[in-house]
Amino acid sequence: MKYVLRFLVALGKIAVLTILTQVGGLVYILYLPLRRFLKKRFTKQAPQLLYRWASFSLLYILVIGFIVPPIARQFGRVPLPWWSSTTQPIKAHNILVSPLLNRHYVKPELKNIVLEIAQQMQSEHEQLTLTYLDANFPFHDGFPLLPHLSHDDGEKLDIAFIYKYNDTGGIAPRNYGFLGYGRCDGPQDGEWDFPASCRKKGKWLYDGMALLQPQKTNGNLQADPLLNKMLLNLLSRKRGIRRIFLEPHLELRWLGRDIDKIRPAGCHAVRHDDHIHVQL
Repeated sequence: MKYVLRFLVALGKIAVLTILTQVGGLVYILYLPLRRFLKKRFTKQAPQLLYRWASFSLLYILVIGFIVPPIARQFGRVPLPWWSSTTQPIKAHNILVSPLLNRHYVKPELKNIVLEIAQQMQSEHEQLTLTYLDANFPFHDGFPLLPHLSHDDGEKLDIAFIYKYNDTGGIAPRNYGFLGYGRCDGPQDGEWDFPASCRKKGKWLYDGMALLQPQKTNGNLQADPLLNKMLLNLLSRKRGIRRIFLEPHLELRWLGRDIDKIRPAGCHAVRHDDHIHVQL
């Protein structure tokens, strides 16, 4: 019974790591012989746990840093930058959420489009760096990137809104929250309230991320209408971009018109007045 329980626990760890990172379960399997060695080498629980955590973490980082990227290229996907640079002014909102969990892979065409737009915007606004949230896993079309419904083929990317400080007017280096989702720039009086229509239909998941993030105030940050308009216009003009998800009230507020490529995601998804979803 003891061995059956250990097997089930190990199987559960492999499943969770695979769901969260796609490759973590395989790394854990590779780590098991080292785990057995450390268990025999260190009899005291505290140092044994320390060395086990350190060894698994090191093995995982080596795999995702040096082994996964070249293999992912064979699947037609490349990683987005972890941090911004002078040549690549785009970065992850949180490296603990996207890059370390392998959620930052896209097809080369999408990466080139986003980098080109980021460089163009930075040439006009020196402090500006685009921030991305979730993209896709490195391997295999159809593998779900939870909680997203469609980020499973390397063709989707969530881009954070561009924010400015209310007091100084300077461009903010990041947006809200740990995940970057959920702080919604909701409909104002007289604007089309698509989230409300979804709530009336009983689609509670549509507001799911907004429930996790305080909505009372913007604090010192405000989504900048002009910079987000510029970003949306550049994205919508790219031939490779087939669809952009954004709430209708922000499309009209920022752009002043309806653009064919820009539409709401639908009540079966989540609201998009906290980020921009783009796809090939």
